[in-house]
Amino acid sequence: MGNILKNSDINVNFVKPLPIPRRPKFLEKMSPQEFDRQEREAFLNWRRALAMEEDKNINFAITPFEKNIEIWRQLWMVVDKSDMLVQIVDGRNPLYFRCDDLELYIKEINPKKETVLLINKADLMSIPVRKHWADYFQEKNINYVFFSAKKENDIMTENDKLNMINLNDDEEVKKKSNFEVEDDFSDDEDLKKTNKNQFQLLDMINDDNDDMEVIENLMENKIGNIQKSNDKVTEEVKKAEIVQKDVEKNNKNEMETTEQNVEEEDDEEENELNKNIDVNNEEEIVTDDLEILNREKLIKYLKSKVSSIETKVNYNIGFVGFPNVGKSSVINVIMNEKKV
Repeated sequence: MGNILKNSDINVNFVKPLPIPRRPKFLEKMSPQEFDRQEREAFLNWRRALAMEEDKNINFAITPFEKNIEIWRQLWMVVDKSDMLVQIVDGRNPLYFRCDDLELYIKEINPKKETVLLINKADLMSIPVRKHWADYFQEKNINYVFFSAKKENDIMTENDKLNMINLNDDEEVKKKSNFEVEDDFSDDEDLKKTNKNQFQLLDMINDDNDDMEVIENLMENKIGNIQKSNDKVTEEVKKAEIVQKDVEKNNKNEMETTEQNVEEEDDEEENELNKNIDVNNEEEIVTDDLEILNREKLIKYLKSKVSSIETKVNYNIGFVGFPNVGKSSVINVIMNEKKV
């Protein structure tokens, strides 16, 4: 899947791309055992070709991962199931981590399938560098996007902290409100009077006292006292709701202030880059083609690309890439939780 580089003292510009192994086509009447045998046979033929290349030049380096059929089976599965394939590369050297043959292979599986080159760690690239790569990929007619999983993860982590603070504040308000209501109940003289009247009423009934006028007066006093207690509870609940709304309003203002500060820091970094460009007399061009997409814009972009390929309700988007290019980080940021 990678590129074979000759030793630098021979020819630093010589790069020989390796073809990736092709999975044999599955036929309808083929048994699982027979298909497994054909997969292994196709893989062994590919390995023999690699061995011949290694014999020709000892400076060729084939990693142990490329000699493991299970690695390629994972790739085959992702390519087969995906409506669109996202190839993640490191922005510090995109071509070193890009596999040209993978883009050809997915077209062999289905000509309608497309690939997108996701240039991760783009926050480490200056504007002139991003412009250089944008011009190159546009010239080669390659779909690409700039992205920074680390930058998005930092923003999401900060938001999670603010949400946790808001949650704790809400819990404190609820505890305080419940405590005040309980205190009012315990100190409510009207409630004590109501209980006393209840016992008097029971005593009168037990003594077979037929004075209905007295009983009705006691009942009216009981109902009136209960209504007063309910009114007090309702009033305290309304006060607690007002306090909670004030806390939520303050937390919202704090969050907006934090987001504004983050945006101002980003603007300062961008302005600093622009100053450096002016000093070096380089052309300052910042367009959508050079923009480092955030999480929302990346999801919107992927949806728009895949929906233009397939007319389905649900789509499968596959993510592939070499180790340490940021596959797990990108997927976790997109899903907004740790999935990989």
